[in-house]
Amino acid sequence: STIDQPKPEPAPTVSPDDGPAPFPIPTQRAPIESVEVAFLESFPVQHVLQIVAGLENGCIEPYGSQAVTTTVVDGKNVVEVEVTNVVGPPGTACDASYRTYEENINLGKDFEPGSEWDVYINGEFQISFTAQ
Repeated sequence: STIDQPKPEPAPTVSPDDGPAPFPIPTQRAPIESVEVAFLESFPVQHVLQIVAGLENGCIEPYGSQAVTTTVVDGKNVVEVEVTNVVGPPGTACDASYRTYEENINLGKDFEPGSEWDVYINGEFQISFTAQ
């Protein structure tokens, strides 16, 4: 009988997070307004960058950040960070409102206490700190 026959399984639906975007996402480096280093009271101490970045118009949104810690560059300890924004489609009318947002990046705990570090964001020197 038709009641006992197995029903076909529906095809799985694909969500937007199930793989690469069907087209490249246009991004640009975010303008950096300020940078601070916070030390979280834990053992060992966690080092966190607190970055305020800009959005240059109403069509631009935060995209994300990536920190790469490099132990020695030309004899100096360096933390390199990229902070990027998503750019609206070309030809889109955008309002000229400049906005800011905060991006917190946990650099972790793998720092030699007392070591000096220079932080570069989007290729530009921003701040130095002494590891705790």
